[in-house]
Amino acid sequence: NREWYPEETINIVVNALKWGGHDVDLIAADRHLLTKLNKFLPKLSKRRPNGIVLNLALGVQGKCRYTHVPAILEVAGIPYTGSSPMGHALAQDKVIAKQVFKSNGLPTPDYRVFLSPELEPPHLKYPVIVKPRGEAASFGLKIVNNDQSLSETVSQLFTEYKQPALVEQFIEGREVNVAVLGNHPPKALPVLELKMDNGPRAIYNYEAKFPRSGEKRVKMICPAKLPSETTAYIQELAVQAFQVLNVYDFGRVDFRLDKYNRPFLLEMNSMASINPHSSFVTAAKTAGIFYNQLINRIIEVAVERYSMEEPDFFKPLNNNNHNTEL
Repeated sequence: NREWYPEETINIVVNALKWGGHDVDLIAADRHLLTKLNKFLPKLSKRRPNGIVLNLALGVQGKCRYTHVPAILEVAGIPYTGSSPMGHALAQDKVIAKQVFKSNGLPTPDYRVFLSPELEPPHLKYPVIVKPRGEAASFGLKIVNNDQSLSETVSQLFTEYKQPALVEQFIEGREVNVAVLGNHPPKALPVLELKMDNGPRAIYNYEAKFPRSGEKRVKMICPAKLPSETTAYIQELAVQAFQVLNVYDFGRVDFRLDKYNRPFLLEMNSMASINPHSSFVTAAKTAGIFYNQLINRIIEVAVERYSMEEPDFFKPLNNNNHNTEL
């Protein structure tokens, strides 16, 4: 897996949790995860710890990597932040996510799924976007303009990622995203625009997200300069996408806007980056939620969610118990 948080970001998160008054331990998401958690978290009962995991695990290997740690924690009965395995699975499978969007009347670009590289070109107008079905961080994302380029790109994706390719109608225009925070109800933060130099055909690919040293970063404009009714509609769509995919606590919804500012849902990121320079953190700051507050708010909305589902979830057995966070 090429997706991970740098040590600098992890240290900033740990300091934010300590700022919030939490006891913190940093534990790697490996085969020893449960053993280390059991040593760190005090017990409420034989089956439940008094604490919560701030889940930043993006996976190590295999498919649908975001689901791995939540599934382990579910089995162990340990509460954690973010989506359940189902929410992550629905969001990370871009094809299933689009099917859910369409079945709920949410606008998303037309598409075709290539289950093998030998399929006939789709009945879509060029240019089209090609991407792996189940990757994140824009891995493999490419814009193509003809049948030959499409065939070569799809074959390359099958070779590199060993999974079907999603071919999607490209929406020429602007790229925006919406951070969503909370559950009852989820709250859409200000719309953020990704301003790229090469105009309405620019795409926010891996190279744009993670520029090399010395390369220009994509400019983030937050709030995006849009009519108020368009902003409200995009935020409404973001919350609906969050809910229909069963995402919890926090996430980010990506859109393209056409030349008429009509929004089209691209995908839902159920593990939105909390890197201090990310669009999620930038939108939160625009909403008046600064970094330390944001990290602790993610903990709070997860605790609220568990408490609403089961009011006595975090009820201590005696006065000596105290909540701790990972």
